[in-house]
Amino acid sequence: MGVRTRLAVASVYILSALLQGAHADVLIPRPIEEHIDRSDIVALVQIETATAVYFDTEQCGVRYVAKVVRPFKENDDPEQSDRIEFGGGGTLEVGQYYIVFLKYFGSVDEYHQDLVRRLSRWSDQSELRELNEKDEAWIEGMITCDGLVPGFAFDSEVAWRTYDNFVDIGGMRPRPFPESVHIVFDEIAGRTVDAGDLFLFLDRASKANEK
Repeated sequence: MGVRTRLAVASVYILSALLQGAHADVLIPRPIEEHIDRSDIVALVQIETATAVYFDTEQCGVRYVAKVVRPFKENDDPEQSDRIEFGGGGTLEVGQYYIVFLKYFGSVDEYHQDLVRRLSRWSDQSELRELNEKDEAWIEGMITCDGLVPGFAFDSEVAWRTYDNFVDIGGMRPRPFPESVHIVFDEIAGRTVDAGDLFLFLDRASKANEK
């Protein structure tokens, strides 16, 4: 299904597709610190399961279960285990490692407000106008997505595939990019950076954010 073929933009699934789709060049990139600030959890995780979730017959998201390998920014839940469940688009592969930025949405209204804010960043406002015309029951069903909300959702702008020594910065590249992080390859399709440098930056930036 193409990005603009069906406007199921109220779901975590389609929002992720939109944010990674044809309009990425008209969005204003944000610094990593801003992504950290709006996230409740930032961590290196390994995806253990990925299950498609539906509202009626439409896929509204993917439910992920992941093992937390290295936390950078943690939430205040003392019962938080080394595994976490979150929702999002179907872009993360089982068995692979990613740096994810997770935000907790406690209600449909909270997620809807965040969705509207994100869609407002596009120079083309057609998706936002069509969202406003959608039936409220459909919007609520696509957002709750069989229990994904309330819950954590990953930020598809900054979900980075991670290997032993490198991290692939695909999609929207943060700007300005931290000078302390060594860039190994820099191509149109993506940027590969030194994992150790990025981990150290995320540790320091997350601690500064908590103050």
